[in-house]
Amino acid sequence: MSRSVEVLAAEAEISRSYWHDIEAERMRDTLPEDTLRKIEQVLGVDLGVKFDA
Repeated sequence: MSRSVEVLAAEAEISRSYWHDIEAERMRDTLPEDTLRKIEQVLGVDLGVKFDA
């Protein structure tokens, strides 16, 4: 089942423009861990990203 960016972003509780910024890697060093985890959950994947404790 394919979902639009609007739906994915809404499920991750972020805006569509923020989703596009993340995709374009404009948020690489400033992406909060909780946002990344929500995106992983929405996509059903583990991106394997580790954050320093």
